[in-house]
Amino acid sequence: MKTFLVLTVLASLFPAVLADAQSVISLNFKQNPLFEVSTGNVDLALPDDGSSLTLGADLTVSGGSGRYTYVWTDGNKDVLGEESTLTVSTPGTYLLTISDQCQCSHEVGFNLTSAGIEDVLPDVAVEIRGREVILGGMEARQVSLFSTSGMMVYLKTMVSPAGSFSLDEVPAGIYMMQVMTSAGRLITRKIILD
Repeated sequence: MKTFLVLTVLASLFPAVLADAQSVISLNFKQNPLFEVSTGNVDLALPDDGSSLTLGADLTVSGGSGRYTYVWTDGNKDVLGEESTLTVSTPGTYLLTISDQCQCSHEVGFNLTSAGIEDVLPDVAVEIRGREVILGGMEARQVSLFSTSGMMVYLKTMVSPAGSFSLDEVPAGIYMMQVMTSAGRLITRKIILD
């Protein structure tokens, strides 16, 4: 009898609390599908006839919130366009940043070289003295360093082409160095910086 009386008194003092204690609260969550881009970094050569090349035409973007924005930049981080593709005719490094409405983003790098360069130009003498890189008889227009996992970690575009350049601001490590010359040729070398 005492238990019943206590429950009756509690029910009269706190009716909302006891009623809510028996309620079920439903929560619905919506998560967008995984935001994906069909490729990573891309190395391309310009056509032999000197015509332009359209970058990004074969990319497939899926998932995320479903609406995407595109921003193309060059090696100097200058914005070149805001469409899904970019037509170019100049060798260099181009970066496409794709974002969805939730601010998730993917980046795809395009390294564009002059036509007909399949080798790494083994005939060009590249000498490294400490952090100074000296090109035998060629002038650098752009320098890119890639980590051993393939990520670009350094990009420098020269104001005027130079036969040598310094890598003082680059941390010690093993890198794949790509140098775009003023003649549009690409030199690729593995380098070790102490």
